Amino acid sequence: MTNWITIATYNTPVEANMIKNLLESYQIPCFIKSENMGALYFNVIGGMEIQVPEFEVPRAINIVTNSGIA
Repeated sequence: MTNWITIATYNTPVEANMIKNLLESYQIPCFIKSENMGALYFNVIGGMEIQVPEFEVPRAINIVTNSGIA
C-alpha cells in the first residue's frame, strides 16, 4: 500500500495544476487532494494539496523548490 504525502498546498486550481503537471513531466505520480471541491471552498478545506507517494517526497520537493514556480 502506498502512503501519499502532501508536499505543498495551493489556493487556486491553476497553481496546483501547474505543479501537478511539472511533477508528472518527471514521471512522479501525484494528485491534487480536494481538487473536486473547487476553488470556491479552498478557505474551508485548507487549500488544494499536492500529494505524492512517500518514496518520491524528497525528489518531488527538490523539483518544486527548484522550479521557480512555487
